[in-house]
Amino acid sequence: MNKSILWDELQSVVENVKLNEDLTFTRTLDQMKQLIDIYEVYIQPAEPFLSKMHINKIKIVTESDFFCKIIGPKIQQHQNQYYKKQNYCYIEYSIDHSHHNQNSIKEIYCYVVLYNKPIHFESIKIDSYEQFEKDIKLINWTSFDPSNEEDLTEKRYQLYQTLIEPILSILYENHIECIKFVTDGLLTYLPFSNLLIDKKEKIYLVDKFEISYVASVSYDQYMSPPEKSDTQIQQLSLFSTTVIHPDVEKKYDLLDENAESFPLTKELDALIEFFNTNSIHYEKPNKTTTKDDLTDYFNNLKKNNLPTVFHYCGHTEFREQKTETKYALSGAMILQGDLPDPLLYSTEIAQYDLSNIKLAFLNSCSTYRGQALVTSSGHLGLARAFYVAGTQCVIATLTTTFDEQMKFAKIFYEHLKEGETISSAFTASIRKFKRMKHDDGLINEYESPEYWGPFVLFGNGDMTISFNRLEN
Repeated sequence: MNKSILWDELQSVVENVKLNEDLTFTRTLDQMKQLIDIYEVYIQPAEPFLSKMHINKIKIVTESDFFCKIIGPKIQQHQNQYYKKQNYCYIEYSIDHSHHNQNSIKEIYCYVVLYNKPIHFESIKIDSYEQFEKDIKLINWTSFDPSNEEDLTEKRYQLYQTLIEPILSILYENHIECIKFVTDGLLTYLPFSNLLIDKKEKIYLVDKFEISYVASVSYDQYMSPPEKSDTQIQQLSLFSTTVIHPDVEKKYDLLDENAESFPLTKELDALIEFFNTNSIHYEKPNKTTTKDDLTDYFNNLKKNNLPTVFHYCGHTEFREQKTETKYALSGAMILQGDLPDPLLYSTEIAQYDLSNIKLAFLNSCSTYRGQALVTSSGHLGLARAFYVAGTQCVIATLTTTFDEQMKFAKIFYEHLKEGETISSAFTASIRKFKRMKHDDGLINEYESPEYWGPFVLFGNGDMTISFNRLEN
C-alpha cells in the first residue's frame, strides 16, 4: 500500500497522538471496513480464520513492534550485528496494490538495502502491468519447448533490463556477491536467476550473484548468524515413494508419456550411493512413505531435538488444498497409500514444530508455487509451509522438473559437504549443472534455464552444514 494512502486512512485515528507512545486504539470490524484500503489488505484476508477460531479481538502491530515486543529482548542482542556481510544486499520490490484496476499500475518500487549505507530507492516505470504479468508467467510456467526458446530469451533479457539494470551500478559499486530478494505479488514467483544479462554470451544473473529469497529484511537479519556458523547435522532423512494408488496417479496426471509410473526412487538410490561413497551418515531411507510415516516423523522431530536435513523426492501437487478458502496455504505431498486421502497438505505441515529441520530439500514439481496469487498474502505453497513450521532454509522448485534434474541434488550435496554455505553450494551447483556436457562431451546439455532455472533457495542460506561420518 502507498504510504501516503495509508497515512490518509489513519489520519483520523492518530491525529491527536504523540509519537513513540505505546497506545491501543479500539475499533469495531464495521469501523475498520470504512478504512477500505487497510481493511482489504490487512483485515479481510484473516476474517475466515478469525471467524472459525471465534476470535473477536485482535491486535495489529507494526514490524518493529513484532520484533521488539513479541519476539522479545533477544532481538536487542543482535541489533549491533546487523548488516555485517558487506558483500550482501537485499533487494525488495513492492507493487502498489491500492489500485483497483491492475492495468493502472505504472511503477514498481525497488529498495536496495546495503551494508552500513542509506537504502537506495528506485521507482521503476512499466508501460503495461498486464504485459509485465504475462512475461513473468511465460518465463515461470512455460513447459520446455525448443521452438519458443528465442521468445523466452528475449523476455528474460527484457525483465533484466526492467528490474535489475536500473540498480546494477549500485551492486557493482558495492562489490555485491549475494542478493536476497524480498518480493511482492507475482514477483514472488519470478526466477531471478534466469534473468539474462548478456544475450550473446548467455550470461545470467546467477552467473554473477548468489541468489535467494527471504520473507523480509528484518526477519532474515534476525534469523541469520552475524558471522559464518556451522551446524552439525545429527539426522539426514530421505523420503520417497515407490507405488502411488492408480486412481491418484490418474487424478493428478502422474504417469509419463508411456502411461507408466515415474521411477521416483532413482534419485534416492543415487543419493544413497553418494552418501555411502563419502561416508556420510544418513537415516534408513523410506522408499514407501505414507502419510502416517511423515506424521510420526514430524511429531518425533521435536522430541528427539536433533538438527536435521530433510530430503523429499516424490510427487506433489501445488494446487491442492485441505480447506477451500481464498487465503490459505496450498500444496500437498502425494504419498503412498489408498484412497480417499493419501495426501499430506501444506496446512497440516505448517502446524508442526519443524524448527530442528535446518534444511528441507523439496525436490519435486512446483514445491515453491501456490495455487493462485491475490492481493496481500494469497496462496503459498509447500516451501512456505515448512518455513512457517520453523524450517530455516528450503530448496524448492518453481515449476515441473525434468528427470535429469535429479543430478542437481547430488551436485548440491557435493558442494555442501565441502564446507560451503547453503547459499554458496546452491549457486555453485547451478553454475556447474549448466556447464555439464552431454555423454558425447560435445554439447552443453543443461545450459538452458529450463533445466536449472526452476530451483529456488528460500530462507537462511548463510549457514554451513557438517554431516556425521559413517564408521568404517
